[in-house]
Amino acid sequence: MKKLISIFAALALVGSLAAQKKKPAAKAPAAPAAPAAPAVKAPAAPVVAAPAMPSTDMAGKGMGLFVDVRGSYTLSNGSSTAGADGATATTTAADAVSYKTSASSAIGGGLSIGYNIAKGLGLVASYDIRSFKTREYSGRVYDYFDLSNPSAFSGAGGNTQEAGAAGVSGFTTTGTAQQKWTNQVIGLGLRPQVSAFGGEFYGGAGVAIVLPFETTQTLTLTSPGALWNGASGNATEGKVVKGYNMAIGAYGEVGYKYFFTDNVGIDIGIRALVATADNKDKTRVQTTNGNGTGTAVTLNKTTTYTDSASFNEQQNAGSVAAGQTNKKPYETLGITDFSATVGLTLKF
Repeated sequence: MKKLISIFAALALVGSLAAQKKKPAAKAPAAPAAPAAPAVKAPAAPVVAAPAMPSTDMAGKGMGLFVDVRGSYTLSNGSSTAGADGATATTTAADAVSYKTSASSAIGGGLSIGYNIAKGLGLVASYDIRSFKTREYSGRVYDYFDLSNPSAFSGAGGNTQEAGAAGVSGFTTTGTAQQKWTNQVIGLGLRPQVSAFGGEFYGGAGVAIVLPFETTQTLTLTSPGALWNGASGNATEGKVVKGYNMAIGAYGEVGYKYFFTDNVGIDIGIRALVATADNKDKTRVQTTNGNGTGTAVTLNKTTTYTDSASFNEQQNAGSVAAGQTNKKPYETLGITDFSATVGLTLKF
């Protein structure tokens, strides 16, 4: 038994020695590597963005406000009465007299203020004033004045204009006559617009209000007859002033704006106006003026236009010389105007 134990112990010792011969020797720890130098990056160049160019549609829009200031030349094409032209003191009651239309025209101006409530659509308020005048007629007092009921002058009585003309030298007293008036128009409407060719085309329409106005016909006497001459003065001028009420109608416009800068340009256009005014409860006042206190003829007369009048009120009862008031049925006046306009336009 002891021999077996000795043999096993010897074998174990031999195996242990053999294993130690095969085990590799331990390596020395490697020296730590030197730290790498940090890389220094060159600073990136700053990126500068190019300024964006404004689009044609947005150029000069700003707040969306715009103002148009314009001058205008207007032709009046509404209803009117042709006037006698060319009659002289030698023209008799049997002679034909030529009649011509008024050929009314006006010089004026206006202002529009608008705001773009949407792209290509503006809300516009406008104001225009126009001073009209007709052609200058030449003829007789008979052709232009109301000479009815001349009993105060001729003693003949009667209610016809012909009798009146004979009684106050209406056939032989001649002169020139012209009618003038100024009206003002307020408008409110919409204006579509389209950008093109460095500017914009526009066209619009809206409601128009013609403020109350008066027409004044002036008769300048160039050859007064005997009854128009007084001991200390002569009748030299006659006037007829006729009033009209406010009228409501419509206007239209079309034009083109060319811009020199984003905010300033020229505006060329056409405007049209259609309305109807009446003279209900308005008056027609006829007066004569002289160059002295002794003028023989005074044709002062006031006529009220109404929707209700008696027969007597329409018959010019009373003396014309006393300046009586009479009544007549009221009238309407059609207004159809076309205006050429040019002016300055501004954007804000």
